[in-house]
Amino acid sequence: MIFAAALALLATPIAGLTLAAERGGAARAGVAASERVEIATIPPERRAFEQLLPITRKPGAKMRSIASLSLGSLGSLSPGKRLEGGAELSVSVCLKPNRNHNPDRDDCKGKMYGYDPDVLARLIVAGQERDTGGADTLRLGRDARVRCTQKQPARNHHCVLTVRWRKVDTAELQALPCAPNSCMLNLVAGASHKRARSGQKVIVGGIEGNGKVDNKGVAKVSAVLYGSEDFVKPKPKKHRRVAKRLRIVDEGEKIGLEAVYSVKIPRPRAGEKLVVEGRYAASIRGNPYNVRARTQIILTDGPKRNDPTRRRAAKVALESTRMAEENNFNCTLGSSGHKTPCPVTKPAVISFLRSSNKPVYVNLIAGHGALLREGQKWHKGDKVKIVKKGYLKVWRYPAS
Repeated sequence: MIFAAALALLATPIAGLTLAAERGGAARAGVAASERVEIATIPPERRAFEQLLPITRKPGAKMRSIASLSLGSLGSLSPGKRLEGGAELSVSVCLKPNRNHNPDRDDCKGKMYGYDPDVLARLIVAGQERDTGGADTLRLGRDARVRCTQKQPARNHHCVLTVRWRKVDTAELQALPCAPNSCMLNLVAGASHKRARSGQKVIVGGIEGNGKVDNKGVAKVSAVLYGSEDFVKPKPKKHRRVAKRLRIVDEGEKIGLEAVYSVKIPRPRAGEKLVVEGRYAASIRGNPYNVRARTQIILTDGPKRNDPTRRRAAKVALESTRMAEENNFNCTLGSSGHKTPCPVTKPAVISFLRSSNKPVYVNLIAGHGALLREGQKWHKGDKVKIVKKGYLKVWRYPAS
C-alpha cells in the first residue's frame, strides 16, 4: 500500500526541482487526479511460484506463472488511466559435460541436454495469480527473449530476461472477467527448442551446492498507475557515472559490487514515488576469458555506496532499498545470449515513508568475476570497461 503524505510536491523530474522545493519552500496542497502516480512492487526475496520450466518443441506451449502482483494495491483502475508494468527473471540451463567443463550432476534438474534453449517471458493482466494466458487475459507489450547458450567457449549457463516498462490503457481492463481492482499482473515464462525431449527443464533461478533449486529473489514484478492515459512523463534526471572501469576478481573469489551510475534525490518527502529504469553494459574485450556479472539497483546514502542497508535510505524508504533484483549471468566474448558488452536493463520503483532534509541516492551497482577455461589466466589488473550504452533514469513524483 502506498503511504499518503499530507504535503505533496509538483509532479516533476529530479532535474526540474524548483529552488523552493530544494530549500523546503511551500508546496502545492494537492495533486490533480490526472497527474497522480501510484506504484506497487513485490517484496524482494519472494520465492518464484515455479522451480523449473519444461522445454517444449513449440515456443509458448507450456508457459508457467513465475510471480504475480495484485493491481488492487494501486487503487482505482478506472478507465482513462494508464498502467505500466516491468519485470525481471533469472534462469539457468543444464550444462552437459564436455572436455572443457565437467559440472556436478547436481547442476541439472531433469534430463541432461546439450542444446541452447530459447526462453521467453511476458507480463499479462489476469484474474488469478497462476493464469498464463488466453482470451481472458491481456498481454502488456512484447515478450522478452533470450537464447541461453551452453556451447563452449560462449557458455552462458545463467541468463537474465527483462520485460521493460510496458503500458496499457485501463479501459482495456474492463473487458476482462476480473474486476480491474482485483486483477493480477503476472510474469509468465516458457522454454523451447526443436530438439526438446520430455523431462528436460530450464531452472528458475539457480542451484545451491546441495543440489536444491534456489528460486528466492530471482523474479521481480513492478507496476505504475498514471492518472491519465495521456500522461506525459517528464524528462528524467541524468545519471552521474561514478566508475569508468570495474575490476575483475579471480575465479572462485567473492564478487563485490561497486557503484557505476548514481542519481541524487535531494530532500526526499514522505509519500513521494520514484520510477526507475537502469541499463548496464560493460565490455570484457581485452581479456582472454569470459566473465560472470552481477548487477543491482539500490537506494543508499551516497553516490559511491554499494550498501542498500545504509541508515538514512533504510529509514526513509517504504519498500525495500534493494529496488531491483540482483542478477547473476555469464558475459561472453563470443556470440551468446549475453555477448559483450552484455547489456541488461532493470525496471524498479520505490516510495518514501518519511521525509529527510538530507539526500539519498539511487545507484546502479555491478561486479565481475573471471570464468577461466584450461590454459587461461587471471591477472590482478584485469578490468571491464563501462560503455556508453548504459544509463540510469529516475522519475520523481509527488504524494497523491
